[in-house]
Amino acid sequence: LLILLPEDPDEALRAVLEKLVGGFWDIGLDVGHSVRTPAQCLAEAAADITIRTALIEARLLTGHREMFEQFMKNMLEHIDPKEFYKAKKQEQEERYRRFQDTPFSLEPNLKESPGGLRDLQVILWIAQAAGLGRCWQ
Repeated sequence: LLILLPEDPDEALRAVLEKLVGGFWDIGLDVGHSVRTPAQCLAEAAADITIRTALIEARLLTGHREMFEQFMKNMLEHIDPKEFYKAKKQEQEERYRRFQDTPFSLEPNLKESPGGLRDLQVILWIAQAAGLGRCWQ
């Protein structure tokens, strides 16, 4: 869960955010979260392909639509599709090595093994990074 703020939170807002996340935990939700500005998101995405991939798939749940849309536009402008493709290809090769480069296993991992669901997700992520859309159509 990304809480996107236009600027760093002051102490009062920080206390509200801590209470919000604590409330999620109190009701039994194990929420991975971050609180960042658009500039911080761009810096983190530039340094980590996993964060870049997660941000490509970002969806607005609630909040300031215009700020979110501008952030997404800026983020996609900062992604080099060729570099993104190469990084995802390297991730895929490493994942295949972990699963012995074979889709033929008595107990295959349907998500991570070669030919699994992750390969389909990678295709969509690369398409999104290249500005080709967010769906199979």
